[in-house]
Amino acid sequence: MINAIEYKQRENFHHLFSDNAVFNPLISPAISRDLYEIPIEESDLLTGKQVEIESSYYLSPIEVIKSLKEVYFFLEPERVQKFLLDNKELIPVLQEAPIYIQEIFGSSMLIYLDLHSDPEEDWDELFIVIKSPYDAEKAFSLEEKLFEEWFIDIMDKVQGRLNITEEPL
Repeated sequence: MINAIEYKQRENFHHLFSDNAVFNPLISPAISRDLYEIPIEESDLLTGKQVEIESSYYLSPIEVIKSLKEVYFFLEPERVQKFLLDNKELIPVLQEAPIYIQEIFGSSMLIYLDLHSDPEEDWDELFIVIKSPYDAEKAFSLEEKLFEEWFIDIMDKVQGRLNITEEPL
């Protein structure tokens, strides 16, 4: 509980910033913050009446996918976006993947999302394609390390709909 004066001060403070955005340091997805409308009478401001405030933080799948485009290059963006909207549970995995990839491959690489499909077999699989400057032997060992340290732990979660591969830059 805060008093009505503090509420008005906070409300004015929040308007100084761009839609009360909260940012992930790596991906920077803006999270919308909505303060529910609370009627405050002028007399409440004078008396310091206590007002209860609720906050709601949410990020729509479309907003998250837009934020992923800041980190990944989407090959065939419309297809990748549709696939992600149909497989929303992959989105958090894609948000955390760059952290592990950068930790293992360093910052001199590019990350792509490439959707592979087989209409006859009726399957789609999204690939995280890591393009790195390393020779084949070094790149293979880094890809194995990424698999051992991260991907093996999420295999049950992604259920064959997400995979990783490395390619030369």
